[in-house]
Amino acid sequence: MAIKIRVDAKKMEDLLRNFYLITGIRIVVFDDNFEKIAEYPGNHCGYCKIVRKDPNARALCKISDIKGCGECKKLKKLHIYECHAGLMEAVAPLKVGDIIIGYLMLGQLLLEDGQNRRQKWNRMYDRVKNYEIDFEALENSFWKKNNLTQEKLHAVAKLMESCASHLYVTETISVEEEDLSQRIEAYIMKKIHKGAEITIEDICDEFEIRRTKLYEISNHSFGMGISEHIRRMRVKVACDLLRNTEDRVSDIATEVGIPDYNYFTKVFKKAMGVTPREYRKSMRKQT
Repeated sequence: MAIKIRVDAKKMEDLLRNFYLITGIRIVVFDDNFEKIAEYPGNHCGYCKIVRKDPNARALCKISDIKGCGECKKLKKLHIYECHAGLMEAVAPLKVGDIIIGYLMLGQLLLEDGQNRRQKWNRMYDRVKNYEIDFEALENSFWKKNNLTQEKLHAVAKLMESCASHLYVTETISVEEEDLSQRIEAYIMKKIHKGAEITIEDICDEFEIRRTKLYEISNHSFGMGISEHIRRMRVKVACDLLRNTEDRVSDIATEVGIPDYNYFTKVFKKAMGVTPREYRKSMRKQT
């Protein structure tokens, strides 16, 4: 079930061009099915152009892109990783609420990792040595690439993440019509704010869909099963209450629909990595 999106091509090109002028780094935009919808510049870097001349390498590049977007979808946040050819890439989600409608990807970057250039080339050569490509041209292209420190890589990735938010806020990219997944999410959130029980049957009855369709929508739009997504949404509301109210943790558990305090603590820690009390304490230290 694909989410239908609308793109203002002129605004999109302006943003991607401006990002490139500032960073010198190429960005590609994918929809929620991992299909390319925009890019700037229109061509890959010289190194990747050469690698992609081999059909097997080109196929692995596609797989690497899909895998990177898939992991971003699973994490629901910025994902930085090394591609099959040894270069660094980053993916940021385009989100409407908690629903991912697409991805921004930057990449083909050479990371400064303490190895000298010759060591780095030898390591990367091992990744591509079985492809039918011009290795002399590839090595020449490699020596022309600039190194990027881990700190700078993280900085440009965070900048791209901000661009992802900007694209939706400015309606450069938008959902064409109210998607069923958005209506389901709004329904769940309304129930959570009432501290109400939410069952699969209730959701199916409300939207007149079968369980299998609900599972399909949840896995596609939320990147997880519907029960897990509901728990994540309860935790999200709980985080807001822990930050902004003085309510007791046990009361907050009840407010978000998990009245069993011990179970609430278990669910919260699994999602956030800390207990509710620890979360509240860390938030207060930041203010």
